[in-house]
Parts: sequence; structure tokens; C-alpha cells
Amino acid sequence: MKLLIVSLLSVMLTACSITAPRDVGNANMINLETPQLAAGKVKRNVALKVEYPSAAPDLDTYRISVKRKDNSQDYFAGTRWSEFLPSLVQSVMVEAFAQSAAFARVNSDAVVSRAGYVLQTEIQEFSAVYTANNVAPQALIRIAFRIFPQDNMGAAKSFVLEEKVQAQGNTLQATASAFKQGFSTILQRAAKKF
Repeated sequence: MKLLIVSLLSVMLTACSITAPRDVGNANMINLETPQLAAGKVKRNVALKVEYPSAAPDLDTYRISVKRKDNSQDYFAGTRWSEFLPSLVQSVMVEAFAQSAAFARVNSDAVVSRAGYVLQTEIQEFSAVYTANNVAPQALIRIAFRIFPQDNMGAAKSFVLEEKVQAQGNTLQATASAFKQGFSTILQRAAKKF
């Protein structure tokens, strides 16, 4: 009998710890657009593999982070990223760097292929920051980049890029535009560093 009770409790606790993502229904979804990076002559005639970005648990989600003036963290209600933020960032980076001509080919780590270079990123900040009540937020984006030869036969290059873009109004559309502008600027700056 004790074994049955322990088994049932174990199953119940396991069931309680597994939670499916909430269905946000008809929520507003925000996508990040692929910026037009300057294309030119191919700098490196090798492939770049863009690994899945790491992110803090509060950013490894489809929810859009909000930081308040008291430094508390929350999320926008009724809206979300079109996919989990790291996945969205990775797919836009692959598309943007592919068109930049910094490398002959650019793939995500989901594609099995030989790459000359590997790009690792960490999303350190991707939040709408409110400094006062009823004031338009500022999109704050900070991403750490590390690029290195896949064969480890060369020096790694590491850098952190940050952008702050003031939203033009206290609306979801204005905040989304600020995120898109800030992320686009970060990718343009990163492409120049490769």
C-alpha cells in the first residue's frame, strides 16, 4: 500500500511539474525583420555556422520582456514574439549574414555541413525598458558574439554590441519598430566586425 501511495505521489508530482506553453490565442505576434546588410565581394570563401543563441531564462521564451523603472522584470500581456526569442534571433542572423557576403555560405546549426567558422551568441538583454509611467519605452538589446574557426586553428574574436532605441510612442507598434531598428543596427555592426 505504501508503495502504491509513493508511486501515485511520484506520478502526481511529475505531472504537476510539466506545463505546456500557454496558448496566447489571438495575441499580437511580433516578428524581427531581416535587415538589408551591405553585400559585396565574398570576404571568406568558407561557410559560417550560426549556433542556437544562449539566453537567460527570462529571455528564452516567446514572451516580450519588460523592465520597469524599479528594475523589476515583467512581460507584455497579450503579445509575444512570433517564435521563441533565441530561435527568432538565430533565423534572422542566418538570413542577414547570408546576404552580407562576409562568408560564402551561412547555415544554422540545424544544417549538417562543414563550416569554416562558428558563430556563438548570447542574448544578454532584449527588453522594453520603461523609465517612467505612461512614457514610451526604450528597446534595449545587448548581444555577445564569439566567432572562431571550426578547427580551432586561429584566434577567436569576441565582442558585445548594445543598442538602445527610443520608441516613438507608448504603443505596441512603436515598441516593435524600436526592437526591429535596434536589432537591425546590431546585425549591421556585427557584420562589419567579421
